[in-house]
Amino acid sequence: MKSILVLLALVPAFAMAASYDTNVSMGQALTADYTSPSQKAGDPHQLPADHPCVKLNLTDAQKASIKDLMYNTAEKGIQAEADLKKAFLTWGHTFMSATSTKDQGTAAQAAVMTAAMAAGQIEADMTLAITYDILQPEQRENAMMCAMAMRRAHQNHGEHGHGGSHP
Repeated sequence: MKSILVLLALVPAFAMAASYDTNVSMGQALTADYTSPSQKAGDPHQLPADHPCVKLNLTDAQKASIKDLMYNTAEKGIQAEADLKKAFLTWGHTFMSATSTKDQGTAAQAAVMTAAMAAGQIEADMTLAITYDILQPEQRENAMMCAMAMRRAHQNHGEHGHGGSHP
């Protein structure tokens, strides 16, 4: 019973890590244009010059490489999310069945964990590629600070997203 509770607690976290429309990925945070003039005074997306996203100063080639990587990652993520949903469907069906065996339950549980880990690995691989294959060593600190700041800002928007109600 304890393993089922752990599974139920962990899998939504893995699923959220692989959800590309609700999380700000490192690539999204780094490729946004934070320096363009705002059309409206007081635009909350206009960042100060000392913000890590502004100080990062990516080249056009770096931005293009990150955007290509984001596209390829999103393609893989779509399949990974489908695999995870299917594993969950099988898991639920197995655990609700009066005729399933413990071995079948163990296999269904392992399939969910494998799919969840695969989904999480996709975004982790993208972060590794950006950090070590695209960025220069001196850009890494600002890149990580930028990604963390954008993730926090996105989380503060809650489910409202852009244009939603701000606290």
